[in-house]
Amino acid sequence: MGKEDSNKVYLPVTGEVNVGLPGKAKAPTDARSELDKATWPDALGYVGADGLAVSGLIEAGDALRDWWKKKIRVVPGEADPSITLPSIQVDSTMAKMLVGDGNVKVTPATAEHGEVIDMGFTGKPGPERSLCFSMKDGNRRIRVYVYDGQVTELSDVSFKPDDNTYSMTISLNKAPDGCYVHFIYDDGVVTGA
Repeated sequence: MGKEDSNKVYLPVTGEVNVGLPGKAKAPTDARSELDKATWPDALGYVGADGLAVSGLIEAGDALRDWWKKKIRVVPGEADPSITLPSIQVDSTMAKMLVGDGNVKVTPATAEHGEVIDMGFTGKPGPERSLCFSMKDGNRRIRVYVYDGQVTELSDVSFKPDDNTYSMTISLNKAPDGCYVHFIYDDGVVTGA
């Protein structure tokens, strides 16, 4: 067991969500380096106060028990990981992630109206995307990298004065390395400087 170290306590207070294409977006190797903008061309805007939550990463499966309810063994399970993300900025990147490029029509601003975004919901999951969540807490950094994820659920969308959140569930698919997601931490403590 490690000793207490407050530099290992991460409270992400701000960050950025970059969007790319699976197989094209260059995977990050650390939590601090700038992402390759050529392969990570888009970014989601503001994320709501609930931040992101990752669930379903480990699944042991069901326990097999005998007549006395004694656990004999655990049947292998299959993880079903997902990320919930409350997006609060409506722009073409978020819209295309939700419904796909072909279901989003963007009309540039004119002298008569601002930029118009028309999202058509067909009921089908969003297209597959790579996602990189880069967060910071003082000098600490956290990066959550998803090789392949897609929006498979959208919670109720409300149009209220104090809440217009697109709370999406992003289902994670396995990457070629066999992982669904990578968490990369940097405690910000440098040596030899």
